[in-house]
Amino acid sequence: MFCREECHNGAVEQVISGGKLLMSTALLARALLADEVVAAAERLVEALTIDDSGSLGTGGNGGLLSRETIRKADELRVLLLRWRK
Repeated sequence: MFCREECHNGAVEQVISGGKLLMSTALLARALLADEVVAAAERLVEALTIDDSGSLGTGGNGGLLSRETIRKADELRVLLLRWRK
């Protein structure tokens, strides 16, 4: 069973299970953000590969970046900015 300790303004400060501190919510948020950053990086790498070489013999832009790839790079950029805060 999980319980949460709240500070005076109601914000959750800790996640506790069986009387043991699992992690602070700040660490939990950072871990979740790390998962988002990795997923965004994987999507960008896949998009870059498709732009360069295509997939299964089709597609490819001869190394030119598609709008979709640029959008995925922007998503990763936003997540990295959040990570640095």
